[in-house]
Amino acid sequence: MRRIVPLVALSSLLLGGVLLAGCGSKNEDTHATADQSQETSAKENPTPLPPVSGNEELPAGHPPIEGMAPTGEELDSPTVIAGVSYTVPAEWVDVGPSGMRKAQFQMPPQGSDTAAAEMAVFYFGASNGGGVEANIERWVAQMSQPDGSSSADHATREDLVVDGMPVHIVTVDGTYLSGNMGGNPSPPREGYRMVGAIVEGPQGSVFFKLVGPEETAKAMEAGLRDLVKSFKKVD
Repeated sequence: MRRIVPLVALSSLLLGGVLLAGCGSKNEDTHATADQSQETSAKENPTPLPPVSGNEELPAGHPPIEGMAPTGEELDSPTVIAGVSYTVPAEWVDVGPSGMRKAQFQMPPQGSDTAAAEMAVFYFGASNGGGVEANIERWVAQMSQPDGSSSADHATREDLVVDGMPVHIVTVDGTYLSGNMGGNPSPPREGYRMVGAIVEGPQGSVFFKLVGPEETAKAMEAGLRDLVKSFKKVD
């Protein structure tokens, strides 16, 4: 004897199947849309170059400072820090302040280099930060030479006046030996170039330090020298 399935029950089964199929299709579409949205967002908002810490830049004998807040100066061009304004080259990437670094900029690798060059701005207060000569000596000492000679013998020094303010520039190539105070030291970086500039501004010295692999650092150095030429006193 054959069993007869009521039409109502059969209709319910068929309708349920259609609904389940529809739900599955909708979920797949939702997932696909989310994936597409994430892919579009990643393309429109690429991951910026990572900022770097700055405790290694403390003056000699200064204890490490954790979480030191930036001063809040705007980073628009021209920028103003401690009574000194300067214009930031358009090709630099602004990665924002970090710790003691009141401003940070990077240039992506140029030519055969595989790492970016970075330029950091420091200000420790009207009567802090150490003298010009002490800081230049410390910067030069962060570089070593392949033949073991003194980096001071390879450094180039320039002294000039911009808008009535003394400016001191030092340049030296070699192996960069920077490390973080109170943390793990960074590995030596061979084939690097350092360009440091100190401007004796109306509210104290402001320090500009550029470090990077030679080819990229030289490309960024052109912008730093234009930045130095743009120095102006601000009331």
